[in-house]
Amino acid sequence: MRLRDYPYIIVRFACRHCPRLGRYRVAVLAERFGADVDMEEVLEAVSSSCRGRTGERGRTCGAYFPDLPPEQPPDLPRSLLPRERLKIIRGGRG
Repeated sequence: MRLRDYPYIIVRFACRHCPRLGRYRVAVLAERFGADVDMEEVLEAVSSSCRGRTGERGRTCGAYFPDLPPEQPPDLPRSLLPRERLKIIRGGRG
C-alpha cells in the first residue's frame, strides 16, 4: 500500500513489544516522504529508533499500523490460505 492510498487522515503506529505509540497526519508524512512512498518504508523510517530495530536484546521490531487489518486472520494457518478451503463436517453436534 502506498501512502496516497491510506484510508484515514491520521496514520497511527504501535509496537507489539513495547508501549510505543505514535500518530501523524497523512499530509505531514506526504510532505516528508512523498505521496508515492510505500507504507512499509514509512513504518521503517518512523520506527528507526526502536530498540528492537537496532537489534538490542535479540528482539525484532514489532511496529505496525493498528488501523489496518492484518494480511491474514491471526487464527488461520498459512498452509490453508490459497490451496485448501475449509470443509464442513456433517454429523457434528446436533
